[in-house]
Amino acid sequence: MDAYPLPNIEDLVNRTTRDKYFSSFDLRLAYHQVTLLTEERHYTAFEGDGQLFQYKRLPFEVINGVSSFQGSIDKFITKNRLKKVYAYLDDLTVTEETLEEHDRNLKCLLDAAVECNLAINEEKSNFA
Repeated sequence: MDAYPLPNIEDLVNRTTRDKYFSSFDLRLAYHQVTLLTEERHYTAFEGDGQLFQYKRLPFEVINGVSSFQGSIDKFITKNRLKKVYAYLDDLTVTEETLEEHDRNLKCLLDAAVECNLAINEEKSNFA
C-alpha cells in the first residue's frame, strides 16, 4: 500500500493568499500519463474473455492510484524546481504576486510539461 498523502486544501489556500495571478491546468487523461514499472504491472492484472491483461499505465481504479499519482506529480514539481506550482490530483495551479513572476513560473511549468511529455487539457485550463 502506498500511503502518500493528498495535499491539505487549507494549506494550499494559505500559501496563495498574497498572490494576485493564478493559472489552473487540468492534466489530460491524468493517471494514464504515469507509466507503470514492468515489475509492478502484475498488480493490475485482470481477466477478460479467458485472457489475462495487465495495465502498462496507472489506471484510476486501483487502490493506490490516487496516492501514486499525487506522488508522481509532486516529484515532477520538485525535479523541475517549479516555483509556486501546486498540485491537487490532476489539477495544477500556478500563482504569483506579479504578472511578470507568474508568467516566468508559467513558462517553466509548460516547458517542463513538454520535456516530460505531460499532456495538459487546454480546454479545461485557465490562464492568468
